[in-house]
Amino acid sequence: MTTLKPTARLVLKLFRGFEQTLLEQLATHRITDVTPSHLNILRHLNNEGMMISQLAQDAALSKQLVGRMVKELTTKGYLNITEEQHDRRVKFVHYTEKGSELISRAVEIVADIELQYETALGKVEYERFRNTLAQLSAIHTQEDKHHA
Repeated sequence: MTTLKPTARLVLKLFRGFEQTLLEQLATHRITDVTPSHLNILRHLNNEGMMISQLAQDAALSKQLVGRMVKELTTKGYLNITEEQHDRRVKFVHYTEKGSELISRAVEIVADIELQYETALGKVEYERFRNTLAQLSAIHTQEDKHHA
């Protein structure tokens, strides 16, 4: 008898595989200097840019850790940091042209990965899977609202 792993482990394994495939595909496009930690920052930064404090909150990480990751991504040329004119403590982060190109490439790769998933499960089953994930995610969103 096979014992099914806990749901959280299955979701995490899927996510890690997804992320590894994304990094491997980015490498085929000569983008080899991005790590899973960098992806965690990049996936939360919107196209208009954000304050580091908001980025940290969205990523559920400390401002210090996000600041360090942002600094690394700035050194690599993917992000720019600007200071608020009236308060130099407020740091605003946004994509450089190189960063925007990275995100565009990543979006294409993500679409390809999702197509592989759809092909593996079939269109109907994949849509059901996505709907189930959305329903389960909504449970935690509702819990977050109740604890706020």
